[in-house]
Amino acid sequence: MFSLVDVAERKAYPLVVKQTVRSEAEKAAIKERKKKRTKKSKKPQTKPKGRRPGSLNKDKNELNLSAELLRINDLLSDLLKLLRVFVSIKYLALDGHARTSSSGFDGNRKRPAFD
Repeated sequence: MFSLVDVAERKAYPLVVKQTVRSEAEKAAIKERKKKRTKKSKKPQTKPKGRRPGSLNKDKNELNLSAELLRINDLLSDLLKLLRVFVSIKYLALDGHARTSSSGFDGNRKRPAFD
């Protein structure tokens, strides 16, 4: 769901609402992630300090967006194509329902293109 927010009036006006139906593969991936979270041992393992030998720098510009964020990106790009004729958009805020570590929206990475 995307809404246009009027800050002065403190109101949000819905623009696009779309129901999301997850595929079986996405459901299975979610179940696996939940199993991994519950399987963690309660005993803290001691790890050596510092960087592992032989580890290389990672390309921080490469985004691995989840299926949900790809759907949001597609819906948003369609919406922006329609809105650009009438409104100039200054800010775009994602409400934070997705974890930032998996979403790829942290400060060190390129943002997806909303063309």
